[in-house]
This record gives sequence, C-alpha cells and structure tokens, in this order.
Amino acid sequence: MAGAVAACSSGIELSRSGFADDVAIATELDTSVIVPVLTDGAFSHRTDATGSLPNL
Repeated sequence: MAGAVAACSSGIELSRSGFADDVAIATELDTSVIVPVLTDGAFSHRTDATGSLPNL
C-alpha cells in the first residue's frame, strides 16, 4: 500500500514539496492506539478497545 500511495498524484506532489516522510508515516499500520474522530466539526481522539490513553 505504501508504494501505491507514494506513486499516486497526491503522494508525488507531497514528496516533491518535501513531505515524503509524511507520506510514509501516513501508510504505517498498527503504530498508534489513538484515532482522530470528527464530531460536530471538531476532532477528538478515540483510544483502543481497552479505553486507555497512551502516556503522551
């Protein structure tokens, strides 16, 4: 999947603009237990199934 994202037009544009690392990070799997959730126009976070937050 990482190769497909990097090769798509947006991935290429971001890489050419100096954001190649961001494109790579966006395709990582199982690296965080927090997921951004848009609710009523604002982002909040959801945790893993245990409901615990990581120590940030």
